[in-house]
Amino acid sequence: MQGFHSVINDLQVKRERLENRTVTIALFGAFSAGKSTFANALMGKNVLPSSPNPTTAAISRILAPTVDHPHQTAVIRLKQESILYKDLMQMLEVLHPPKAKSFAELLNWAEQHALNETNGLTKLQEGYLLALLKGYAASEKQLGTEITVTFEVFQEFAANETKACYVEQIDLFYDCEITRQGIQLVDTPGADSMNARHTSVAFDYIKYADAIIYVTYYNHALSRADKDFLMQLGRVKEAFELDKMFFYDQCIRPCRK
Repeated sequence: MQGFHSVINDLQVKRERLENRTVTIALFGAFSAGKSTFANALMGKNVLPSSPNPTTAAISRILAPTVDHPHQTAVIRLKQESILYKDLMQMLEVLHPPKAKSFAELLNWAEQHALNETNGLTKLQEGYLLALLKGYAASEKQLGTEITVTFEVFQEFAANETKACYVEQIDLFYDCEITRQGIQLVDTPGADSMNARHTSVAFDYIKYADAIIYVTYYNHALSRADKDFLMQLGRVKEAFELDKMFFYDQCIRPCRK
């Protein structure tokens, strides 16, 4: 019946998770709040590098190893060219860019016209644009594909902004106490990411996560980004079957639920 497709999809996701006995814990918080540090503490080892730039952060999932994906391997999904084109066009909207035929053509125009101090771009946007320009040649042929890499290559993709800006999602298969219990750990982009699609993806994980841990940093707790994100969360929280929100004050102590 019309209108029941979303209900069917939700039930199928729940059935799959029950059959596989998995629990998803999603980490949220502003950029540099300490989400990766918190995730590393849960795993007992420095596995996730700190993201160099809030504009290039991607979803990172920590999963239990499988036969096809052994310990310390990663599957990296790179963005499709159409998504990159849409994101860049949206960012350059204030500059009235031409209707380029491709992402490469739009990037070339941006290199010629958008890298000056009076163009209206923010520092975050300028950093994102520079990363796209520097990394395009290396990532061009892999756009829209999935690649399986070693742990060392995964860390380079996660930490090098010229590579990270082209990454959509990273699945790291890692054997530790957390993953042995069937727990999937999801490290999301910062709540203050300039990319609206990042926030949209984050809220998709809020919907399906079994537990949500919001990480704040003691010297700038409840920033404007935190406030905006939590206000949005409050609007959807009533849809939760249970209260699954927890807050953690990074570098001080775990906070009460």
